Order: sequence, then C-alpha cells, then structure tokens
Amino acid sequence: VAISFGISAFVSLTLTPALSAAFLRHRPATQFVLFRWFNTGFDRLSHAYANGVRFLIRLRWIMLGIFAAGLVATYFVWQRLPSTFLPVEDQGYFFVVIQLPDGASLERTDAVARKARDILQNTPGVDIVGSISGLNFLTSAAQSNSAVEFAILKPWDQRGPDQSASKLVADVRSKLMELPEAFALSFDPPSIPGIGTTGGFEFQVEDLTGRGSAALNDATQAVLAEARKQPELNPQQLFSSFSTSTPQFNYDLDRNKAKLLGLSLPDVFNTLQIYLGSLYVNDFNLFGRTFRVTIQA
Repeated sequence: VAISFGISAFVSLTLTPALSAAFLRHRPATQFVLFRWFNTGFDRLSHAYANGVRFLIRLRWIMLGIFAAGLVATYFVWQRLPSTFLPVEDQGYFFVVIQLPDGASLERTDAVARKARDILQNTPGVDIVGSISGLNFLTSAAQSNSAVEFAILKPWDQRGPDQSASKLVADVRSKLMELPEAFALSFDPPSIPGIGTTGGFEFQVEDLTGRGSAALNDATQAVLAEARKQPELNPQQLFSSFSTSTPQFNYDLDRNKAKLLGLSLPDVFNTLQIYLGSLYVNDFNLFGRTFRVTIQA
C-alpha cells in the first residue's frame, strides 16, 4: 500500500501536470451579447466620468460658486413652497359654523342661519348653499344654538383666480362678523377627509387632575389668549366649542301626585324627554338602508 501510494503521488505531481498542459488549451470565456454591450458601455461611461471629474477639478472655484448659487436658490424656493404637511386645497366647497349664545332656541338659530345663507348666496363663485340647524358640526352634537351652512362652489373653470376657495372663505368671514346675534366662522374642509373636521389644526386641553369644568374653562381661555398673541395665527379663527354657561333645568317630579292622577312614571319621564329633547323609537329599513325613528317636539 505504501509503495502504491508513493507511485501515485509521484505520477500526480510530475506526469499529470505535464500531460494536462499538453492536452488542455485555454479558451477565452464567451459572454452573452448583452453582457458585452453592457461592459463596453459601462467602461466608456467610467472613462467619461473620470475625464469630467478631472476637468471640473481644474474649474473648482467656478463649480463652488455654482454650488453656492444652488443653495441660495433652494432656500428661496423652500420659502415659497407650503410649509405644512397637508396644505389647504380648493376642493370646490367650504362651510360656515354658526354658534349662538348657550340656550338659544332653534327658531333664533334658524333665523341667523337664513341671514348667513343670504350672505353665501350673494357671494360670487358660490353655486349652491345647504343648511342644517340644530347641529354643532365641530362636535357632531345636537344643539339648538348651533347651525352649519355648506357652500358648494361653481366649477373650477368658471371661477377666476380671485374666487378660489380660500379667497372666498376669507371674504365671507369678514361679512359674517357683521352678524351681531351669533358667532359665525367660515372654514376650509380638511385636506384629507377623516383627518380632522376642518382645515388647520386642533388643540385639546385635558383636565388630568379632576379640578372641574370651571378650571378647565379657565385653562382653555388662557390657552386661547396666548394663541391670539402669536403673529402666525389669525385671532378671528381661534375659538373653543367648550362652554360652561349652558343653562340647565332641574325638574323635581311629585311622584305621589302623579300616581294619584293615574300617570305612569316612565310615561311622564318619556313625555318630558320628548318635549325637552328627543326619544329614540326604533329603526326601519328602506331603499337598502337603515333609518332611525326619533320623536322630538
């Protein structure tokens, strides 16, 4: 075994390399035509880039001046672009929120809403106006002293540059300030539906220590007072829907007298709820949708 191993090692180290060199010939590797074109183009591009760099190095002071001019131009362009993440866009409509003093009746609210509707209908560029009285659009709460007006604008090709949605919102806002009975503001819709109720931004004040509604109202008014001092904000558009002056009534029912009159206490409470608020009855299906039935005086 040892002799066979030695002979095999001698042949492998001496004769095999010589025979391999005699019989085997080196053949250049063939490449696919697209690979050859790519390599040729890449080599030319590399040489062109190197030559360009050498040329620009000789003109380095001129290139530094061009780079500085580019930085200055970038700064001025950045100053003119909208700085907000979601800039206000002309979506073809805007709305007006109307707020009367707390406890105002629905009749008073509807009368002021008609005045605001007349202002919108007489505004150039406004096509259709819709109104909902008794709804606080910002909080989605049913309130007799709140109303909302929706102004649908004419098509974009029928409005000039001075009749954009933002321009009309500003023009209408100054006219709404002339309504002495209510606080009315016009708003752009949010840039993306579902993100906020209006355009702009919202700020929430939270009572973390349970100090009560009066302290929360004082803190809210303090925040608004500081916000009105900021030059970037329009003081006329800063407000809060939170209020602690809503009038309330406390009804003390004489239960014994109601029973003597043969009245059912649940019926009495339901009747009071119908006259003073609303009462849910049931739902019904129509046209493939479900509608709610509510009784309200």
